[in-house]
Amino acid sequence: MVAYCYDNYFGKDWHPQLRKLHVTKVNIPIDVKNSILNFFKVAHITFGTVDFIIKDDKWYFLEINVNGDWAWLENLANTSFSHLLIATLLEG
Repeated sequence: MVAYCYDNYFGKDWHPQLRKLHVTKVNIPIDVKNSILNFFKVAHITFGTVDFIIKDDKWYFLEINVNGDWAWLENLANTSFSHLLIATLLEG
């Protein structure tokens, strides 16, 4: 699992100002990871992006997108997640 966080949310529709978001890679707490894995198993989900709000170090679940769009986060955070996804797909 890979997680990204943006901390300068600036309105209802931030898409037109996407390049202004400050995006960083963050560590996922083990209890949150376990909860995600358990939910994926029960719901028979093999891939998805999970949205949370983090406030006062507490993670609040919002939704799961089974066709999740993650490339923009990878680009804005200047990191590489694609290789992990490709390796996982090739294992299958």
